[in-house]
Amino acid sequence: MKYLQTNQDDHALKIVLAEAYKKEGEYEPALLQYESLLHIEPNNIALLYALSDCYLLMGHSDSALIGFRRVLSLKPDYKPAQEQINRLSSPIMSN
Repeated sequence: MKYLQTNQDDHALKIVLAEAYKKEGEYEPALLQYESLLHIEPNNIALLYALSDCYLLMGHSDSALIGFRRVLSLKPDYKPAQEQINRLSSPIMSN
């Protein structure tokens, strides 16, 4: 953590940190890292998808859906986002 405090602009480290938080189920800090990264790269498909997935894992399906739709607006053929939208839009998920 000390390295991150002194090297706050280390993009690669922030990605690793966000992924580690997400993997450990620590979604709030993961979201903060992804949002920080997206501030620099707002059209990064991988980051947008990961952020949306965090929202989904936290139970915020509306926010996740918005994020997955944003991914598709940037890359219409991105199948993982389309699959998530289909899953979230199914009648079973809506109940």
